[in-house]
Amino acid sequence: LVHGEINRALAPVFNERLARIGAEIWDHLWPWSRSGFQRQRALQAAGVALALAATLVWVLAAMGHGDELVVVDRNFPAQSVAMETQSGKLITLGGMDAPTSIGGILELMPLDSFVDAPLAWMDPVDQPGAILSVHADVLAACNKAEGREVQHRVIERHQFYAAAKKCFAVVQNSENRPYGCFILKKGVVFD
Repeated sequence: LVHGEINRALAPVFNERLARIGAEIWDHLWPWSRSGFQRQRALQAAGVALALAATLVWVLAAMGHGDELVVVDRNFPAQSVAMETQSGKLITLGGMDAPTSIGGILELMPLDSFVDAPLAWMDPVDQPGAILSVHADVLAACNKAEGREVQHRVIERHQFYAAAKKCFAVVQNSENRPYGCFILKKGVVFD
């Protein structure tokens, strides 16, 4: 009688484990099945996201006070510029816009408070000096992250490319608004 009660209590656990094993076998034997493909893609995406996050964290940790990080939109020649940066690293944050990616970066890296303008952006060729919506959104994200008014400077387009090559690394996001290219100067990390 006791043995029967134990079997009834363990049956749901056993059935759940058996179902998982069966699903794994199915996915390995028939990886092109809809559920197997979705699980595999989810694991691959998680692995890629973790690898990108690890690379970004490494770059931010390797940067010293005063080093600069260039964060660019989808139209920027990121790979060719990254090859000429100090680290040679290109980190791609697909699916993120400029304010989101910069806001996330600033959770891990403070802006330099010892310089007048720790934020710079590419000046629009057709509207020199204009603050476009992407600039205003990133400036707001910087102000929020820093808890202060962050000063900025603008850099002419061709000079921006030259300045980007002197940065530590390139982070490219999926920002689709024009002139969504920024340079962040790293501050001192106190904690």
